[in-house]
Amino acid sequence: MVKDRIIQRAKELFLKFNYSRVTVDEISNDLGISKKTLYKYFPSKEKLLFQVLNMMFKTIEKEVMDIVDNKDKEYLDRLIDIMAFMGEKTTLFQSPLVKEIQKRFPDLWAEINRFRKDKIRIYMGKILQEGIWKGVFREDTNIDLLIHIYYNLALTSINPEFLAEHAVTANQVFDEIITILFEGVLTDEGREHVKEIRKGITSRFNIDKEI
Repeated sequence: MVKDRIIQRAKELFLKFNYSRVTVDEISNDLGISKKTLYKYFPSKEKLLFQVLNMMFKTIEKEVMDIVDNKDKEYLDRLIDIMAFMGEKTTLFQSPLVKEIQKRFPDLWAEINRFRKDKIRIYMGKILQEGIWKGVFREDTNIDLLIHIYYNLALTSINPEFLAEHAVTANQVFDEIITILFEGVLTDEGREHVKEIRKGITSRFNIDKEI
């Protein structure tokens, strides 16, 4: 569909060059369509931005759901996958596009933040609760608090400035976050598996994976 092609190309250009540096002319020319056709689907570049972000977050939500609900994988594998995925997507919020949105569209940024926090609470909470049922985490684990701490640690630590300042890789930071945060809530059985978790994160977490 023409509408989907417009959204996809706009996403690519916005992420590469930033919102303010991409014109409607450039988007339409790249797609080989007229501006009139583009405006038929999106009355303004701002409306197009909203649809780009909506598509991006729907894609992220589907990917998270697929990880959490994949019963073909063992619990620890899914836990590794979901935490690595969340850490990886943290880099999206360090992009120039998102920083511009924060400045130019504060209401939109607030909506993005609500979406992000709600989905993390729902899906991360679901898989951590499963960990309690399976005896990996202690029964008295405060899941909401654990998610809040993890989320903020990842958000503040896995960014280019922090990594450069401390001369560490994203893998190293993520590995330490998991160790520090989770060992205290692991059962004895769960603690036996922490090395497996760490190995899985190191091998699977790719901070430079394309969004």
